[in-house]
Amino acid sequence: MPRDPHQNAADLADKGYGPLAIPTGAKSPPPTGTTGADPVPTYRDWLDTVEREPHRGNTGVRLPAGLVGVDVDGYDLKAGGDTWAALNENDPFPNTIVVSARFGPGYDGISGIRLYRLPENMDESSLWGSHGGVEIIRHGHRYLMGPGSTHPNGEMYRAFDVPTRQFREDL
Repeated sequence: MPRDPHQNAADLADKGYGPLAIPTGAKSPPPTGTTGADPVPTYRDWLDTVEREPHRGNTGVRLPAGLVGVDVDGYDLKAGGDTWAALNENDPFPNTIVVSARFGPGYDGISGIRLYRLPENMDESSLWGSHGGVEIIRHGHRYLMGPGSTHPNGEMYRAFDVPTRQFREDL
């Protein structure tokens, strides 16, 4: 059962994430003035948007500075699985939380957004773009869909903590 969206948005904001009210069953559009160089939205911003536009039942998550998502797409013949394997050949990325709506039957074990904390004072503005099915999500570029949101395919986004092998309700 999904978490209460109000509690979810409040918890995200308390942890420094920017909750974005996104239409139910969709991944976009975010409310105007909430992404890129705009200020990180607060719980109050989320609540004001949902009160004005109740069809916005999904929660996007804008990452705080210093945290990035590595979005690996290995499904539907996308090359993310091969690219991710190559990136992990010599100095593998550590296990972390993976967010995806694809954990159901047939999950490829690769696709999803991995969250990583950057070294202190690292300039994340140089981390952008995509290559071979892998794309970076960072504070000033893109956002991810939060656990409890519904993917356009009808599946629910979930957060899987790889080190503990447990699903989480939060990030």
